[in-house]
Amino acid sequence: MSARTPWWAGMPDAAVELRCQGERHTVRWHAGQILAAAHGDADAEAALGALGGDPPACLDLLARWGRQAASVELVSLWRRPGEDLTGFAPAQVRPLVANASGPGASPAEQRRADLLVLLALPAAMVDRLLLAVLAATSERWADDAFRARHGLRLGAALAARAEPALGRFACDLVPPGHATVTASPAPPGERTHITARTAGSERIRVDAFLGLEWLGEVWARGVSEVEGRMVLAVRGADVARHALEVDLATWREAPGGGWACAAEHATIERQPEGGWRLAR
Repeated sequence: MSARTPWWAGMPDAAVELRCQGERHTVRWHAGQILAAAHGDADAEAALGALGGDPPACLDLLARWGRQAASVELVSLWRRPGEDLTGFAPAQVRPLVANASGPGASPAEQRRADLLVLLALPAAMVDRLLLAVLAATSERWADDAFRARHGLRLGAALAARAEPALGRFACDLVPPGHATVTASPAPPGERTHITARTAGSERIRVDAFLGLEWLGEVWARGVSEVEGRMVLAVRGADVARHALEVDLATWREAPGGGWACAAEHATIERQPEGGWRLAR
């Protein structure tokens, strides 16, 4: 296993079939990229399409994907891959898009049309689009202007996904319901930092600062918790073994009182039924 692998490592391909230029074409997601194999020179075809007429359906999809693959607002629509997807069926999308895009469409209308098309894709493709969005937001987190504009939205997204796991992690110290938990994105360049301290009779307060990449690399993979242990980070992937190299959270008493979280290395393996377990 490598020290750290790309966010898409170990994720299987996904695809959608489209009616394009009178034929059935496949647009495929592979290793973080969306590809239209039936169009050998996609750039040239796109340039010709820009001169007039409707672009091939495959290239139209690639263009819409490219415009929205860093759209922070999509984080608010996030759901864990594999969960039910609600939205428009492809047959419903066509007339809506026809009314929302075109040569005179405003940026807001173009964006609406893009999202109508993209969110009508098969769930596996939507999953990968949203993973790309999360990866893009993590990469831009160090930018001051980006954090000022999107910090509240991204902080809320992280808190909603991390705090349930942190609450269960706190049960190693106190009974269920006896911990107040807050989770926030860690400042740029800082490592994950989780502490707990007493907060009244039989209660504790847990404060967690997690790297924003936790959303895409841990939660989105469905490995927030494995066998009752919270996962802090994914450090590598062994595709052949369907295994991940991870950091598991564990409590240590802090010198000044309270507790601090430490990381323990472990390997987890995907099971045939779809869950994960610690490698034995």
